[in-house]
Amino acid sequence: MKVIPLTRGMFTKVDDEDYERVLSLGPWNAIRGAHCWYAGRGAFINGKKTVLFVHHVVMGQSRGIDHANLDGLDNQKSNLRRASWSQQRQNTRLYANNTTGEKGVCLTKRGKYVAQVDINGKRKYLGIFTNFEDAALVARKARTELFGEFARTSETPVSNNVSPIIRKSVNGIFAQFDINCFDQFDK
Repeated sequence: MKVIPLTRGMFTKVDDEDYERVLSLGPWNAIRGAHCWYAGRGAFINGKKTVLFVHHVVMGQSRGIDHANLDGLDNQKSNLRRASWSQQRQNTRLYANNTTGEKGVCLTKRGKYVAQVDINGKRKYLGIFTNFEDAALVARKARTELFGEFARTSETPVSNNVSPIIRKSVNGIFAQFDINCFDQFDK
């Protein structure tokens, strides 16, 4: 692993085999993204001005790259993976306005918890629950089943015990995707 200096006193990490190629395309800038910093520079590609990112150079493609550890300055191949837009959206931190501490769970004005998941830009309603633990467990299991390694869940512990009524309701929602969201947890 080697580091390449950026503007603003920052550095990006790349693998040894990518170092010379990435360095030769510099100088590189620290660019503020929506949720983290990235290493990039202005470039003309096919006659159009655009931003060339180090992770694009390392992976050899211009779209569909995800930083597994959420660090946009860690451009080692072990941290980069190909991902669809929907998968990339799952591998994000909690939004600052999240009040429950769990992705996909919100508290209603009536004190109930709503569990939901976004699939290809569309929000799917998973149910309404009287307690946080049930809503969080259903949302986590749904994200894990749908997005696998890309599903980022919070660190808040919840019980694995879900009532049969909730289990039937959630599996009914996911029947359209040919998924039993509790299968892997019942083994």
